[in-house]
Amino acid sequence: MTTRMYAEMILRSWWLILIVVAVSVAAAYLASDSMAPVYQTQARYVVAPSSRLTEASEVVNTLYALDRRSIVFTYAEVFNSDRIFDAAATAVELNDKDSAAYDASAVVLPETNVLELAVEGADPTTTARFANELGQQAVDYIRELYPIYSVILLDAATIPDAPVRPRPARDAVFAASLGLVFGVALAILRGHLWPARSSHPTAHPTNHSVMPRDWESFETQVKYDVDMSTIDSQHSLAFITISGLEYLDEADVSEARRWIRESLLEQTWAEVRSPDRVTWIDNVLVIFFPNLAVDASAAIMERLRKSLKLPILSPAAQSVSLQIGVVAYEAEVPLSDIADWSLSSLESTRRNKHVQIFDRADFIPPATKLAR
Repeated sequence: MTTRMYAEMILRSWWLILIVVAVSVAAAYLASDSMAPVYQTQARYVVAPSSRLTEASEVVNTLYALDRRSIVFTYAEVFNSDRIFDAAATAVELNDKDSAAYDASAVVLPETNVLELAVEGADPTTTARFANELGQQAVDYIRELYPIYSVILLDAATIPDAPVRPRPARDAVFAASLGLVFGVALAILRGHLWPARSSHPTAHPTNHSVMPRDWESFETQVKYDVDMSTIDSQHSLAFITISGLEYLDEADVSEARRWIRESLLEQTWAEVRSPDRVTWIDNVLVIFFPNLAVDASAAIMERLRKSLKLPILSPAAQSVSLQIGVVAYEAEVPLSDIADWSLSSLESTRRNKHVQIFDRADFIPPATKLAR
């Protein structure tokens, strides 16, 4: 399908997109409003040779050992241990229930000997106190473990000004973005499943004068639609024939023409989409469906067939019948040939009341041609 067709689908379902975005924003706001605030603070520590080392060679050796990363990563695991966590929680008077609301994580910053400790909690002041105490507990433990190295406080944890989550404004923007994407996807899906129908009487007038009066004009319209589509777009044609009109008397002909004008054309305009092309030539209604595969156009024509009822004519006019067929449009085959072969195939299946889907292999050589 072309970009224009997708744009029409989206514009036609603007209200659906708006609803999805509004619901997404409202849901995000309600979720944020119901969440307890979570605060986060960070502290940083540098791992370096101990100041107790006096020999230059000892300092060089300890620095060389730090390059192997196992020592600094071991220190990070000390910061992450349950033992240090529990000791820090006890020091700041957090019981088991309260400490469950806090979380700590230490990582080694890339290409450095710097440890970053991040602590999250429900209270900003307690979060900062807990982070600094946890760091101190880890430093004291490491001092006894590896006396040749020192873990030095670089940046102490500070009291956070605002929670890291929830953030209603940020969450609302994120939810609106997701809602917009989902809404557009739904709009396109809706456009595929339920092709547009005209809701304005003036959009598809039933006056014959506004439809192409001749086959050449109809072919020009079809060629324009095909040229405006992408190479891989699928198009289809539908034909509605009314046979037996030539055998009617004057009264029945008048009633049949009224039915064609007030029922057949009105129902056709109600079912087809706004970009579809329609013409009435030689008692045949021809519809071109741009950017619509043959199965989808067949579904539209089946709805039309079910909504139509032949006019009530005299008993002598029972030979009047209605046939509907659809076929895939093929650019390499002249439109006139597609029409003639399709009508011939319809004539051979006159007794079949359902919508016929024809393939080129089903075509029967035409006995007559559509008037042009």
